[in-house]
Amino acid sequence: MDELDLCIRNRVYASFVRDGTASSPAEVAAELGLGEREVAAAYRRPHDAHALVLEQS
Repeated sequence: MDELDLCIRNRVYASFVRDGTASSPAEVAAELGLGEREVAAAYRRPHDAHALVLEQS
C-alpha cells in the first residue's frame, strides 16, 4: 500500500467514525484535491485485496 492509498484509507475510516458510513470517492477527491478516478482506483485496491470491502449504497 502506497502513501496515497494509506491516506485515502484513513479518510474512509475517519468517515466511518464521523458519519457511520464511508465517504464516496467524489467526497474524498474533493477533500484531498484529487481526481475522482484516482480515488476510486485507491478504493478498489484494498477491496480487491479483501482488506477493505465497500459496497455501493
